[in-house]
Amino acid sequence: MSKGRTSLNLVDDELLEEARLQNSHAEEEVALENGFQSNTGLVQNPEWTPWQRISFRIGFLFIAQLLFPLQWGWYQRLASVRSLKAFYSLSGGLGLRYISLRSESGRWGIGSFASWGVALLVAIVGAAIWTWFARNSKRKEYNALYYWTRLLVRYWVALSILHFGYLKVWPRQMPFPSISNLNTLLGETATYRLYWASVGIVTWYQVVLGVLEVTAGSLLFFRATTALGAVLNLGVLYNIAHANFAYDGGVHTLSAEISLLSGFLLLQYVPDLWRLLIKKESVQPHYYRPVFHEQWKRRAFLGAKIVAWILFIPCFAWATHDAFSNSNLSKEPRGPGLAGAKGYYSVTEFRLNDKVLPYSPLDPVRWHDVVFEDYPTLVYKVHRAFPLQLGNGSPAYKDVEKRYELSGFAGGRRYLHYEVDEAHQLLYLEDKNQGSEFGDSDREAGSGAKANSKPKSVKLVWHYSRPSDSRIILSGFDDTGNSLYAVLDRVQENYPIQIGSPLPGQPLHYDRTFTRRYPVTNRSFDGKGDGGDCGRACM
Repeated sequence: MSKGRTSLNLVDDELLEEARLQNSHAEEEVALENGFQSNTGLVQNPEWTPWQRISFRIGFLFIAQLLFPLQWGWYQRLASVRSLKAFYSLSGGLGLRYISLRSESGRWGIGSFASWGVALLVAIVGAAIWTWFARNSKRKEYNALYYWTRLLVRYWVALSILHFGYLKVWPRQMPFPSISNLNTLLGETATYRLYWASVGIVTWYQVVLGVLEVTAGSLLFFRATTALGAVLNLGVLYNIAHANFAYDGGVHTLSAEISLLSGFLLLQYVPDLWRLLIKKESVQPHYYRPVFHEQWKRRAFLGAKIVAWILFIPCFAWATHDAFSNSNLSKEPRGPGLAGAKGYYSVTEFRLNDKVLPYSPLDPVRWHDVVFEDYPTLVYKVHRAFPLQLGNGSPAYKDVEKRYELSGFAGGRRYLHYEVDEAHQLLYLEDKNQGSEFGDSDREAGSGAKANSKPKSVKLVWHYSRPSDSRIILSGFDDTGNSLYAVLDRVQENYPIQIGSPLPGQPLHYDRTFTRRYPVTNRSFDGKGDGGDCGRACM
């Protein structure tokens, strides 16, 4: 009998607990009509003032224009996605492009923010229309819409900063200066290339910056660490925006947008921080979050967050590392150059149509000097202007389409990509200087158009011979049909970046070695999957 009474008591207890829970849910639903669920429990839903509602409408419409891609090219790229790498390439932000002023101010100055003015005007007009339609509405707050707007902003900012952060963790955003870059005069170098070089020569500094950006972006995926992530992003991106504005880097508008949205994420915490830090009051924060009563909604919401965490933190990191280690996608060429030819050369003898041309610093035809990079690029200098590339040298798969090494450099240098036929001692060359003045996109992520369209091909065939390890003789025809003959002698150059840290009073020692940091593997040029191709250089 005692066992039976115990069983009945357990059943009664379960029924009572279920009834209590049902009553609790019913009371909560009634309460939520006049309040909302916060991080600390159920609180009264305060009514927003008219100016708060109007300000929110303007801000919401302005932010919506920042978040959603308004360029058709982005959707074309989205439709062509066939791999995780291609999917991740869509991140990094696009920015507003209502107006593109093809001028100095439009590209680097205050004119580049013209689209912000248009977007703000659209937001004000849209908010006015919204306010007119809502004049008789009983809704006096936008807590739910504010929450979902912040959620979208968190993920947008996180993806944008992760995109650039991973490019620094595996350092390929700002490569080490090439030999030709190191031999270009200061006055012939664009200011933004000086800024990038100052970062590119310090590999671990670039990596640390990447770790900081990845950390800041990852914190935004979690509600409890959003404030810390927003502070870090605001600090990092404001510095980047300021530096790009000062050095004409071309990505100041995008970094300013990320800074602005990071500041938006912090607005929610400002009143509580003011009371806590300035007024020295006790604060118990209350922030809205949605309540899902159906189990499938709760599971779907939690599952979506977990998928986002996995997809955009560890998987994104793996895809970026794989692209760095096992593909030919990079800013600087990764194929092997002419074996043993790397270096800076003086032009000892130069003939054009069998006529010897003596050296003159003002000669527009005779070569002044020549550089063989350790990758397949040959650079010669003459006293003549070539089309100037002012883009950022976005990554590409084919070495001939990689223009980072020449972007932002003047000084009459002509950059030629070449492929080697060692059996016949021939170089097959293509001109990399071809292209418009503004070059590729001013964003690392691209704007939907082809960031590195293939230059108009100028193909040359030159014969080379090597009488000694330090001498190379080139002969062939230039692009105008004239025969040329050049004797090149290697010059041992010492660069300031090679100087060690001597003790006071001791002579300088150029004992710091440097080279490109990209690994080159057979997979980098197999032509499969990622479109890698090295042509004759791999034969």
